[in-house]
Amino acid sequence: MFVNSDAELLSARILPQRKNRRDFLGFVLPISVNIAQYIFLFIFICYSNYANYDILASAMWKFSVELTQTALSPAEWFRDGQFSMAHYIREVLNMGFSLSVSQADAVLRALKKDYRVYAPKRFPKQGRYSDTDIIRYAEVDSFADIVWDTKSDYPAKEVITPIQQAIFYFTEDEYRASKAKTKPILLLARPCDINAQRIQARIYAGNGGYDDLYYTRVRELVKFAVMDCNGGDDTCFCVSMGTNRTDDYALALKFSYDGLLVEVADESLLPYFQDMPQADYTHMFVEENELKVTVPDLSDKAVRKALKTHPMWQEYNSRCISCGSCTVACSTCTCFTTRDIIYGDNPEVGERRRVTASCQIAGFDQMAGQREFRSTAADRMRYKILHKFHDYKARFGEEHMCVGCGRCTHRCPELISISATVNKMSAAVEEIKASMASQ
Repeated sequence: MFVNSDAELLSARILPQRKNRRDFLGFVLPISVNIAQYIFLFIFICYSNYANYDILASAMWKFSVELTQTALSPAEWFRDGQFSMAHYIREVLNMGFSLSVSQADAVLRALKKDYRVYAPKRFPKQGRYSDTDIIRYAEVDSFADIVWDTKSDYPAKEVITPIQQAIFYFTEDEYRASKAKTKPILLLARPCDINAQRIQARIYAGNGGYDDLYYTRVRELVKFAVMDCNGGDDTCFCVSMGTNRTDDYALALKFSYDGLLVEVADESLLPYFQDMPQADYTHMFVEENELKVTVPDLSDKAVRKALKTHPMWQEYNSRCISCGSCTVACSTCTCFTTRDIIYGDNPEVGERRRVTASCQIAGFDQMAGQREFRSTAADRMRYKILHKFHDYKARFGEEHMCVGCGRCTHRCPELISISATVNKMSAAVEEIKASMASQ
């Protein structure tokens, strides 16, 4: 072979050598890394306190069977991630258990030594009327405390961002920040509430380059245990909002009157289930709700402008009483105000509290000179709906702010349904688009 130039020499000899070297490294390195991972995992499980050799052997057998049956070469199988480290860990460590009520209580007692365990809990005679109950989040001490067959009236966010909390204390000479508990939290919640915390985190943690101390110091302590919800009730529409599934959980729980099925996704929690009866349980998520919502496309600015003056909003001037119940019950609302609480007769000593606020209450947006941007119930309702189903997604991308839990519908004393309102808005948008097309 004759080469007549440096360029031809580079093309004929050097580049093929480099390509072969890259191909070789691309072939060998992924195999080496994966084999090292599996050896490390095997040693880790064998020497861990909660090793289960039957499950380890079962997973290794599945590994060998799949390897022999695949059409790919072993190198291609490893390299293409057909059996990744994460998959292997799930096969070996994600263990299922079937607990009776007494066994569930024993596990709960063990967990409470290291965690504050919060779940929906019933408070008799504390509901809207004197003879009704309320279900809200609180610490639980036994299996019987957990309300698993009825949706809570208020969301899981109350554990992380309470209705009110002291943020600092003051005297006439100094002030100091409030102290936070440091014991970790295990929070039992349904997928919609867990997804709601991802949405809240975008507001509180990093929005505008600032992390809210009072949010992050609690959120960092939380592990979630996802609860089975069997499709929810007639106000739920989580499937329509894409919040019916989550992978942010340490435990997955399926309740019954006889006990509990558990999937352990966080290996650090396995010791609490030591000697408990095992079961083949994998958590299943809701795939369909009775209620369905169609969120309109509001990307067209002209459509949005026309929607703001559409007559559909006027009905809420006579229906909505601007009580704010919907926003207090909302899984994702983040608005708050601050209040100074004075101790006794000395105005120089007290505390400043962060208190949940509502955009649905008159005066929420009042400025100096008594100016309000949204002075009617219709204006406030329009603002809330567009914020949940357009503005948040336009600001942060990815998803809408509403998770479809339906609590606002459930808590509204005037029976205003958010799902019906959104569907009316969708119809109004189609009407607006048709009108624009005909002009």
